[in-house]
Amino acid sequence: MKRGKSLPVVTDLSFADLEALLASLGEPSYRARQLAKWVYRDLSSSYEEMSDLPQALRARLAGTLRLGSLEPVTEMTGRDGTVKVLFSLADGLTVEAALMPYLGQGRGGRYTACLSTQVGCSIGCPFCATGRQGFQRNLSGGGIVDQGLYFA
Repeated sequence: MKRGKSLPVVTDLSFADLEALLASLGEPSYRARQLAKWVYRDLSSSYEEMSDLPQALRARLAGTLRLGSLEPVTEMTGRDGTVKVLFSLADGLTVEAALMPYLGQGRGGRYTACLSTQVGCSIGCPFCATGRQGFQRNLSGGGIVDQGLYFA
């Protein structure tokens, strides 16, 4: 289902673009650092959580800039702890990503994230559902980053 034309996504903006956007809203440059901290370090999922931003700015940002480009549709966890997520994109297409645990190896184990970089695939392997849908388009950098932030 298409959601129509949507707002730009914070993870698709460079830091300079984020500064320019906030300047266009009449905000000082340090607001870009605050917003980036909330998105990338604190993994905030809403503007309301961003307590050091003025409430009026949070409201304006909510109408100007989306925090993420993905919406989880389904999440499945395998017996080995692997988490597989189907995400919906703003244009109604979907991608999958997975987080695979390798626990007990080294210092407490590690995780590997398998992130989609494209919607669909042109190879068309017969065992792969993604390949059967065919290649649709590349994901934006923000779409790839958003998958990693989801698992973080």
